[in-house]
Amino acid sequence: MPKLAGRLIEAFRRSELELCEIRVRVAFPREFNGLLRRVGNKAEVEQVLLLDLLSKLEPWMHSGPGLLLCDRLGGRARYAALVQQVAGDYPVCVLEEGVRTSAYQWQAEGERVEMRFEIGGERHLPVALASMAAKYLRELAMADFNRWWLARQPGLFPTSGYPGDAGKFMNRIAPLMARLGIERSDIWRDR
Repeated sequence: MPKLAGRLIEAFRRSELELCEIRVRVAFPREFNGLLRRVGNKAEVEQVLLLDLLSKLEPWMHSGPGLLLCDRLGGRARYAALVQQVAGDYPVCVLEEGVRTSAYQWQAEGERVEMRFEIGGERHLPVALASMAAKYLRELAMADFNRWWLARQPGLFPTSGYPGDAGKFMNRIAPLMARLGIERSDIWRDR
């Protein structure tokens, strides 16, 4: 692990980036399903969650030049309306809305801010780190999830939560869920 940490530090040095903090917006199934019912589809849910995460960056986005890098949200290529919500009262200019990249820009307090949505955004170090942080939190959540269910149902095998075994796990815990009054939508995304 020390070798990996050294490589990461060196990658930051080369990129002239500084890691100030990492934020992840977690949406557990109950919240996700509630948002899905409210806004209608998964792409809109992702947009709501992204806006919530970006709202935590509000002071930064209006205080100097900046670049916001995002992976694409599903198959869409047009994000101008979403970006306008991020930019607030500052008018947004569409730089590109293409097959691989959608880019937008606005001037905030005299400084240029650019927001890009890219296929394969993880090739950029900040996006890759955000993806790693999110996946790590998912693994921690799954470990807690498994620990909780295994403590209540002896002989149960842990689940990774991915399609290959999640359905089998759900079938095995269904009787216990019914006894405990746990709704499927509390632990399982509707879409």
